[in-house]
Amino acid sequence: MDNTLLKLDVDWESLTREFDVKYFGGKYDHLSPHQFFVVYFNQLVNTIPDWQHKEMMKKRLDAELEGIPGTVCFPYRGIIHKLGKKYKIGVVSGNLRKPIKVALEKCGLADRFKVIISVEDVAASKPSPLPLRAAMRKLGVKPADTIYVGDEPDDVRTGIVAGTKTIAVHHPKHYAELKKSGLKPDAVINNLFELEDAVKKIETDEAEKKVEAHKMKLIEKKKERERLKELRAAERATKAKKSKEHKHKKDGSVLNGISRFVSKLFRG
Repeated sequence: MDNTLLKLDVDWESLTREFDVKYFGGKYDHLSPHQFFVVYFNQLVNTIPDWQHKEMMKKRLDAELEGIPGTVCFPYRGIIHKLGKKYKIGVVSGNLRKPIKVALEKCGLADRFKVIISVEDVAASKPSPLPLRAAMRKLGVKPADTIYVGDEPDDVRTGIVAGTKTIAVHHPKHYAELKKSGLKPDAVINNLFELEDAVKKIETDEAEKKVEAHKMKLIEKKKERERLKELRAAERATKAKKSKEHKHKKDGSVLNGISRFVSKLFRG
């Protein structure tokens, strides 16, 4: 959500350093804000006492909510509303649930998302497939019929592991990381204005693949029928040959018997 649909006014760098020093003694200063608050967040908070866990969650919630008034709403309301009429769409985010809802409401997008999965709703966040799988279960959709959209390499990784199609939204920093990672999204777009066309292309490609797969199946069935036909013809030929050989052998035996009988008559 953050950086894709909108931009929360939160200084994640400062918050990461503050939380790391206060709750973990600065031993996670090598983690980026994304790694700290999304990738490893659930694991990290489970290593500290319960009272610190609660305090940390409250501080994070306050920081995210305080960032709502300064939220930048990207101009994608129209495209999201349009896609929402045709598809079941949801949000899988590394943010907390309440700020997600409030931010979406502020940007006029809340009514278009049927499902919201936050970092609080699952045991492990992105790039684990758990959040995306939870969203798909709630939406009642299969991975093969799902497209996951995001601007982070971990978004692409999450979709691939979960078995969905993926669309990467170009972000200067994240796209460079994506290229280095070797991950291959099904499409890359510059912004969400290009999302509808990207979705249509993926659908068209998938439909063509299904048609091609069906054709190949029919071809294989035809080949199998021809192989069976040839096999049966070979079996009939083999039976006919054996029958002919048996008849010749039988006729030869009869002739030999008659010859011996005639010979015996003459000797007698």
